[in-house]
Amino acid sequence: MSQLIESILRAYDGGDLPQMQALCEQGVREQPGSSVMWALRARYHSKRNAYAARDADLARALALDPQCSEALSVRAIACYDGDEKQEAWAIVREARQRAPSHYGLCMAEAYLLINDRRLEDAIAAWTRAAQLRPSAAAPHCYIGSNLHNAGRYSEARPYHERAVALAPNNGGFLYDAGNNYRRLGDLQNAIAMFDRARAILGEENAIQHNRASCLQAMDRHADAVEEWTSLLRREPDWDWPLEGKARSLHRLGRPDEAAPLWRHLDALSDSGWDGRREQAREFVRSGDPELAEEALLGLDPLDSGDAQLLFVAGNAQRDQGNWEAALAYYLRGYEIAPDNDFLPGNAADALTRLDRYEEALPLSEVAISLDPDWLKWRRVRIDALSHLGRGDEAVAEADRAMQRWPDSGPLHAERVNALTAAKRYDEALAACDRLIGLDPDYRSWALFARGEIFGHMKRHTESAMAYRQAAASYQQNGKANYQDLSLRRAQAADEAAAAPRGFLGRLFGRK
Repeated sequence: MSQLIESILRAYDGGDLPQMQALCEQGVREQPGSSVMWALRARYHSKRNAYAARDADLARALALDPQCSEALSVRAIACYDGDEKQEAWAIVREARQRAPSHYGLCMAEAYLLINDRRLEDAIAAWTRAAQLRPSAAAPHCYIGSNLHNAGRYSEARPYHERAVALAPNNGGFLYDAGNNYRRLGDLQNAIAMFDRARAILGEENAIQHNRASCLQAMDRHADAVEEWTSLLRREPDWDWPLEGKARSLHRLGRPDEAAPLWRHLDALSDSGWDGRREQAREFVRSGDPELAEEALLGLDPLDSGDAQLLFVAGNAQRDQGNWEAALAYYLRGYEIAPDNDFLPGNAADALTRLDRYEEALPLSEVAISLDPDWLKWRRVRIDALSHLGRGDEAVAEADRAMQRWPDSGPLHAERVNALTAAKRYDEALAACDRLIGLDPDYRSWALFARGEIFGHMKRHTESAMAYRQAAASYQQNGKANYQDLSLRRAQAADEAAAAPRGFLGRLFGRK
């Protein structure tokens, strides 16, 4: 490959279109009989969406050499984008048979494969392209971006890092890397990538919005508001930054400034209530479910056909302890959006609060099938099994879950309940001790659970002691209601310990 061709490809890979244009013009001027030069200029025109100029240069390249691999790779993508998919595939297959090691053809094949939704095959083609040109960044970025789109963020990360290392001045590659860092929760690196991309590409909307989203996730709400305010000067009706700015204003304690933004979202939405729905969601998140319910006044979520509105309305009722109302919203939402795990999962949770465990169990299993990585649904299933007298099954489910979430205090607590339901009291006591060591926030709960377990074992003196320890712990936490309950349980255990022995008790030393 000539040095000029390599320079053109390097400029293309680095996103430096002015340099690519200058080099292509030099190439066709110095080598007018080179089909490759005309094909590379066609690639440049394609990149800037100048399709008439692209087609003219392609025709010139193919007239000089009907089998020019560079020209055919550009032609195949043009055909595919023009909905001539069979023609595109025919071009690629025939050209690849003649030139199996051509970089551009490998990239074209990968483009066709990914648009045909054949991710793994596309990754294989991009990998071959990267092997043919080890200095090329594009194959790595495209693998990373498509793994990212498939939700495989951790797998995508090294590809984005490689792309940025190979093409540090490609703003698009930096932006894609930033998005992947954002999804992984590496917000500092995400912002660094967005800042580098902005320095190259300027104030692009997507860069600003995603940078502001990172700032919001870092609780830097004032900075996020400033970023979104700048963006909204250019795009005053873009719903995402409107919602983001309103949310950050709310969290800054400036609800009066957020309110007109929620109303603007209502006016922009097809439903007429998108703003109120998101405002209510924010009230729920900030612990004000009554205000969330107030924000939805005048709407009937059950007749809305909006699964997210039903979810938010259900959460507002849930957080007020109105489990029947919450359940109705969740179940209606599940009818509308059967693929959303939060609706059957939260419905199952509500049913356990209503002691309707037989109904809760299958819904918890649906939620687990929809999202096996969300621990709460497994905890709901363990709770339902425990209350249905299927303690050993509950313990087995808890043990499986603990292999993935060994440090979860709530899961350990569910396992204690499961062991108690299975009448495996000694194991339950040991599990309480482990929970106290693992999660200090569960100390009061674990001491109370020990009181219950000792009660099941008829060891009333130890039960009373455990309840008193729980009462002291609840007092330190300022939980007067639980302190009072623990003291009443301790008194009942003392009374049970002092109860007169029956004949068998006197004979065998048991009360």
